[in-house]
Amino acid sequence: MVLEDCPTTKATNEYWKEKILYSFPILEQANDSKYLSLKEYVHERPQKFYSKKAFEEFLSFLDNKQIKNSDWFKELYSEIEHEINIAIKSLNDVNSLDIHDIFIPDNNIECIRFIDNHIHFNYLKLIEAVYHKFLLFIAYNQRKQRNKPTTGLDIYNCIEEVKNSNFDYLTEPYENTVRNGIAHGGITYKDFDTIYKGKKGQPVQFSTKDIIKKFDKLLDVCNALALAFKIFVILNREYFQNNNLTIPKQFLIQELKALANAPKWEVVDCLENEIVDGRKQLNIFIKNQLVEFQEVNYHAFRTAIIAEYFARGFDRYFFSLESKYSLPGWAGYDGKILKRERLNNSTDLSGYQGALEDNMLFFISNVKLPRIIKKVIRYIRLAKIIMPMEYHKYTNYTFKRKYELRETKPHRRGLSVIINDPSVYIYPENNEDIITLIRNNYKKITKYAIKESKKELGFWHRFLKTKYIRVTVYDTDLRKRNLRGSGLIDSLICSITVNRSKKIKNIDFIGGVPEQKGKYRIIWNGNWKNIKYVC
Repeated sequence: MVLEDCPTTKATNEYWKEKILYSFPILEQANDSKYLSLKEYVHERPQKFYSKKAFEEFLSFLDNKQIKNSDWFKELYSEIEHEINIAIKSLNDVNSLDIHDIFIPDNNIECIRFIDNHIHFNYLKLIEAVYHKFLLFIAYNQRKQRNKPTTGLDIYNCIEEVKNSNFDYLTEPYENTVRNGIAHGGITYKDFDTIYKGKKGQPVQFSTKDIIKKFDKLLDVCNALALAFKIFVILNREYFQNNNLTIPKQFLIQELKALANAPKWEVVDCLENEIVDGRKQLNIFIKNQLVEFQEVNYHAFRTAIIAEYFARGFDRYFFSLESKYSLPGWAGYDGKILKRERLNNSTDLSGYQGALEDNMLFFISNVKLPRIIKKVIRYIRLAKIIMPMEYHKYTNYTFKRKYELRETKPHRRGLSVIINDPSVYIYPENNEDIITLIRNNYKKITKYAIKESKKELGFWHRFLKTKYIRVTVYDTDLRKRNLRGSGLIDSLICSITVNRSKKIKNIDFIGGVPEQKGKYRIIWNGNWKNIKYVC
């Protein structure tokens, strides 16, 4: 595809493709490499918390020849394609909320308010718009295997069918009485619990923490099912085309955003509508911080080509340009010319002449700078993007940090700082030799945790001495609310303690394996899944 590679994003996109292939090796079977949107499942939260088991088994189910080549699969997909599209959009909306990677409020009233404002509504939204639509494939298959009618598969009946399949574990986040209580207003809040009452049956009671865990688990399952479906689509583009099945537009728009977005240029949203003479138009809303007409013209044209590739069948692609450095701008591109050049596999831009309607892109910058200054700014911007990545590639990522501080709660005591249980997560690409990594870097990990923790307290606290710190190290990324107070789970590797206080006593893990290195005390978690390799 012409202009697929952009000078400002080429290196970054190649980096993410490597990361995506490392996480999902099955994509090596794909006919093309247009799957950049999957990077959200590699590095963004909460998408990266998806259920691995649900993802692998649902993808295997969808990609089974007996399933995908069956008449019922094609009929069902054709029937609910629009609902799958809505499911992906609804899931994206829930994922974008800032409620997933935060702590549960300590105050009981605030916790109830958090559940009422954020958890209940989104739990119901996921159940009805996302969870149910993907489970339909499993429930349909169950009915077909027993030669039973496939009518009446609402959420309750879907769950009953799934319970009798190998996917029974997918039903754990669902509670019918909770769903009905939220949907019909049968909720009673108590001090530490919430009572849910449906139209029928006995009410059920859950603690505030348990209902949040149920929501988190439901979201992880929904993300797993959506990810499996998306990879299934990527691996079977020809299958969809040969059977006249439409790929959900939300998938395509996600890919459009991932490929077209560039520094200071962002595709915010897309919206379909009908214009004069019944022509179909795709409205593309852009936020940008560019000041040069040439740059805006380049990115708009490139985005139009990518938009026609992913969101095909529109007569016109209209751009709404929003920027704080210019007046509101716009441009329109002829879909027929864009389609013609795509089908011709054109690599020459001359064939696109006339694609920009009336040769008119409206963009008037409020910033007037000399041409030489604009060039300098452009090269500095490119250098900031490319140089760090090329440096790490050249040094084989030797100097790139291999871990991340996920959460910390430091406090000051007199003229010293106490840091209790900051959580450090080791990146997955380093898991093969994680014990050696910790033994070689325990000092760096501790110093890094101290430095980042003191930033939470303010500038002057960096000069105070740290009296006590116990760093907890994990091999799996978790939500912040699941890291602190997680207990001795199998993803907790060890703790690293430095104690200069005479009043604070060291607290070691029960059943842990101690290892003293000067003032640093490492306690390997006896429940860690790889504890047998610690010697």
